[in-house]
Amino acid sequence: MDLVITVVHVYARDSAVSCHVTSFIRVTGGKIAEMDEYWGDGGPPPQWRLDKQIGTAIR
Repeated sequence: MDLVITVVHVYARDSAVSCHVTSFIRVTGGKIAEMDEYWGDGGPPPQWRLDKQIGTAIR
């Protein structure tokens, strides 16, 4: 089995919506056998994360 990992920035044409997406794709026999995706809002971090000083800004 092969594993493909993608990390992309998805946004609307008018930039009203912005998300960061990480995908884990397992390929078997040249076809997608399994895929997991994790989506995160591209907006400002929630206050609880700011309070705990978790993470760093993506540039």
